[in-house]
Amino acid sequence: MKKALVIIGIVLGVLIVLFVAMALMGTIGLQEIKDYELPSIDLSRIPDGTYDGKCTISRWAMNVKVIVKDHKITGAELVKSEFAPSEGQSAIYGSVGQRIVEKQSVQIDAVSGASATTKAFAIAVADALQKAVK
Repeated sequence: MKKALVIIGIVLGVLIVLFVAMALMGTIGLQEIKDYELPSIDLSRIPDGTYDGKCTISRWAMNVKVIVKDHKITGAELVKSEFAPSEGQSAIYGSVGQRIVEKQSVQIDAVSGASATTKAFAIAVADALQKAVK
């Protein structure tokens, strides 16, 4: 009986340590995302084309493709994410891309419950557009 309690205690201890470690890993890079200041981009200086951009901050690392036509953003989509997006996250990326197209800016309101993901996507789009400025 005493051995069983010791084993249960060890298993619970390991599970607690794993849970705490996972929780801490989920916050790595979060402050960097929050503190990142998105630039204002002059679309009149960007020629037509498809541009690649990236965000390299922790678990929000991703690559995007941005399409510009007639000095307007006509598309912004996820190409690759460091972590395979779930179905719900895929919808978030689509929503963020649409918001950027509608507003013609990376300065958009965050998707509720996904503010860091929204900002990371906007960072990647800003990266693409900054590379394209002529």
